[in-house]
Amino acid sequence: MLLIFIFLVLGLIELLFRRLFKMKKVGLFGKYEHHTIKFEKREKILFFSFMLVLMINIIFEMIVNNLLILTVYIMLSSLIRGIEEWQYDRESKEYVFSLANVSCFFVIFFLLLLNIL
Repeated sequence: MLLIFIFLVLGLIELLFRRLFKMKKVGLFGKYEHHTIKFEKREKILFFSFMLVLMINIIFEMIVNNLLILTVYIMLSSLIRGIEEWQYDRESKEYVFSLANVSCFFVIFFLLLLNIL
């Protein structure tokens, strides 16, 4: 229930900021023109390292919760995307939403870490 509330608040904040900054909606998984080959390479490395850590965690039955690993992956992916958007497309202010996603998943990470979720 708390997780649903966090995502609803994040959606409302995004809606408020889009109206405040008069920004149009961009697709969730859409490609951006400003993404470089370095960004795509970083994204692939991050994804494959996430899969490797997840497989090691599953095979060796480590203590780490799989949701924690997934949350860290999404947080790092959003952070890389936000930095890339901030570097190459500051005028669109899309980086604000990527960094808001990072903060949301940071909160979820600590709630999972403390076994509240």
